[in-house]
Amino acid sequence: MKNFINISDISKKELRKIIDNAKLKKEKRLNLNKNAIDTDAPLDGKILIMLFEKPSTRTRISFDLAVKQLGGKIINIKSR
Repeated sequence: MKNFINISDISKKELRKIIDNAKLKKEKRLNLNKNAIDTDAPLDGKILIMLFEKPSTRTRISFDLAVKQLGGKIINIKSR
């Protein structure tokens, strides 16, 4: 799957696969430091641009940490 825009765009089977994969990734991180990168680093070499419509420090930091844990880098664009 390349894009995930609307939950109705995917089948129940695909959604189950996403949830199961997320649970597995979470279990693998149990013994890792928060700053550690996942061993498979699926976002290695990728740069994600984050643009939030409303300022939310908690959301921005959560996404930032998640991308770094997956091995990626971010560019944070501030909206007006």
